[in-house]
Amino acid sequence: MNVYVESNFMLELVFEQDEAAACESLLSLAERGEIHLRMPFLAMVEPEWTLNNRSRERREAERLVDRTHAQLRRNQSLGAESHRLSGDIEALFTLCEQEENKLIRRTRKRILDHAFVISADSNTLYSTESVALAHDLEYFDAVMLSAVLSDLRMRGSEPSCFLNRNSSDFATPSIRQELAQLSCKFLASFEQGYAYVRSVLSRLPPAP
Repeated sequence: MNVYVESNFMLELVFEQDEAAACESLLSLAERGEIHLRMPFLAMVEPEWTLNNRSRERREAERLVDRTHAQLRRNQSLGAESHRLSGDIEALFTLCEQEENKLIRRTRKRILDHAFVISADSNTLYSTESVALAHDLEYFDAVMLSAVLSDLRMRGSEPSCFLNRNSSDFATPSIRQELAQLSCKFLASFEQGYAYVRSVLSRLPPAP
């Protein structure tokens, strides 16, 4: 069975978000060879932008903390406490950045070791504009969907699903219909997706 995911699959795992457990279970299925996990190339690199944005937000927060501390250290009753707390905040931000960088490297390696990365070839990029217009998608979302559609056409009628928490963009009737025509079911939840995958696997004949 083919299971298509994109960048928010990796982000769930890296940031240990609400549906990280379901994503971990899906990745474990791929590691055991029970499903074919498939991910567009862009989805492998987009999480780096998210990490960079978070890092930039923390640096801005640190500058605000520093300015506030500079004001409070003149206060005899609050100066010492402000110094301690500002140091704690900076240490927390540093720890967050270190852990996130470690997790994204580890998660990316696991996915690369056990998933198929869909390349962004010229046909995918040529079709991106028409996909964006047909489904009213932003460009990056259209690149993701175009890669999935292109790969599905090469897979034939194999049972497939596309799992994505970005329901505001992908969970539209037109996208669901186009995916369904290619024997692919869309689910806007990794938890629901994992349950669906387990259900499909239970009905498949055992591997020889």
